[in-house]
Amino acid sequence: MPFKEKKSHEQLLQEPNNVKQSLTEKIPEFFTRLEAAKAEVIKGVREIELNPDRLAGIVDNINDIALNRFIYFSLPMISCILRWRKPEYIQQAYNIALEEEREMRSLLTCDEKEVDKNYENFYNTFTAALHGYY
Repeated sequence: MPFKEKKSHEQLLQEPNNVKQSLTEKIPEFFTRLEAAKAEVIKGVREIELNPDRLAGIVDNINDIALNRFIYFSLPMISCILRWRKPEYIQQAYNIALEEEREMRSLLTCDEKEVDKNYENFYNTFTAALHGYY
């Protein structure tokens, strides 16, 4: 078995920082990736931290990081809604985001290829407006 260096708490807490929703990724896929990254971090911290009181605080911190990552790194139109609704837990944020994604998709045409094209156009227009290009 090869030697593997254990990561510090600080290194482990950085793991979810590369998780963000891609333009073609739906909310459930993004949520699943983020939850998997969060689970890996918690698993690693449990191997390092033996003090149960400190562990509980660290796990709470990891859950807060995951919630903020989900809120701020969902697609911009979902992120705006999440920031406005201010969910307290990641599952609550997921339910809100899923509801909004379904609503946005229902407003578009029923042809799936057309929906994806319209969704991308809507996203590009929304992002441009968000950055003051309109």
